[in-house]
Amino acid sequence: MEKKTALKYVSIISFIGVLFSGYLSFGTVISGVCPLNGECPFFLGYPACYFGLAMFLMILIASLMSFLPKQNKDNLIKAILAISFMGILFSGYFSLIEILNPRNYSLILPTCVYALIMYILVFIIPLLGLLKKK
Repeated sequence: MEKKTALKYVSIISFIGVLFSGYLSFGTVISGVCPLNGECPFFLGYPACYFGLAMFLMILIASLMSFLPKQNKDNLIKAILAISFMGILFSGYFSLIEILNPRNYSLILPTCVYALIMYILVFIIPLLGLLKKK
């Protein structure tokens, strides 16, 4: 996969991640509970969705910066890989906790699982672009 194509896909997925985690964050701020399942995992005293929003936003900004002239796409892809790897560890940890303590979820699976899927895609797609021979 070409780097430019990979970065387009990353932009789309990270935008969806921003919308998803933004919705969860905004709902949590307004109501005090997760809008989709009533409970929210916390990290350092804050809802996990706040951290997810920050990571997806950083990925989105990095992917959009790649379309500006004179940007080093390899460095931006490496930044995206680092952030998405942290997202995989972060959402993977909370996904495991939520799966081991099952309850009724509004979206069938815990919200952290959906974030984990998006982080995995955001990791694999640019990695393919970076590894592609010129």
